[in-house]
Order: sequence, then structure tokens, then C-alpha cells
Amino acid sequence: MTQSPAPADPNHAPSPTPHAPLPIWNQDLYLEFHRGCYTTHADQKRHNRQAEALLYQAELFAALATIATGATYPKTAIESLWKRCCLISFMTSYLALRLPKCLSMPIGTGTG
Repeated sequence: MTQSPAPADPNHAPSPTPHAPLPIWNQDLYLEFHRGCYTTHADQKRHNRQAEALLYQAELFAALATIATGATYPKTAIESLWKRCCLISFMTSYLALRLPKCLSMPIGTGTG
């Protein structure tokens, strides 16, 4: 009696039986019972995260400049940029990704 190898055993070759191809999903991933919107468009998510990181750095350096030199902290400008960033993040991840035309628009167009 031989024991079959564990499924996760790296020394065990996969079954030669062909498996059905995995499905490919290339649209928004919306789960009805989970209030969130997921997307397969990683480039849009990456741009959103980069914008958030840059805004965080701008806010940090503005605060440091205020502390170090007494410069006026640009509260209104930074708050406005954060609101716009959040709006664009919502629009691209929830609405615009449903429209292929929106994906081809240059970043920042049509955002008022």
C-alpha cells in the first residue's frame, strides 16, 4: 500500500489530466453583499495610490515648512486636492472603469 503524496508536495508532479481553462474576468468585480468595488484595471488603482502618496508627502513637507520656517500652511489647497483625489479615485474605480472611453482619456481631463 503506497501513500499518495500531499497535494502541496513540491516533489509531486501535477496530474497529467487536462483541467478546464480558468475563467478570465476583465470588468469590475462588484460583490452585492460587500459594499466595495474592485477592479481588474491595476493601472488605475496604481495611479490613485501614487496620487495619494504624493499628496501625503506634500502635506508632510508643508507641515515641516510651517514648523521650521513659519511658512503659511496651505490648508485650503491641500484639502481641495485631497477632496479631488478622493473623488477621482471613486470615479475611476466605480464609474469610469465601466466605460472603455474613459480609460483612454488623459489623467485629469473632465474633472472640473
